[in-house]
Amino acid sequence: PEGCTTVFCGNLPFDVDEDALREALGKCGEIKGVRLAKDRDTGDFKGFGHVEFEETEAVDKAVSMSGSLNLMGRQVRIDF
Repeated sequence: PEGCTTVFCGNLPFDVDEDALREALGKCGEIKGVRLAKDRDTGDFKGFGHVEFEETEAVDKAVSMSGSLNLMGRQVRIDF
């Protein structure tokens, strides 16, 4: 959508880190920030996160990779 600079990334491997996600989605455009969801009580990674890009065009490129991006053996789901 117009003005959207953030994508949801689901089905992430539990041992993924910010650098791996930046590397996988960096070809879509410049990444402003990565947030990986963690359980507030245990601190365990919950298997999803959000990537914020500098430009909306990068969001469209990232979403077009949904289902075809394989990260550490898992097929990543990407959406607005």
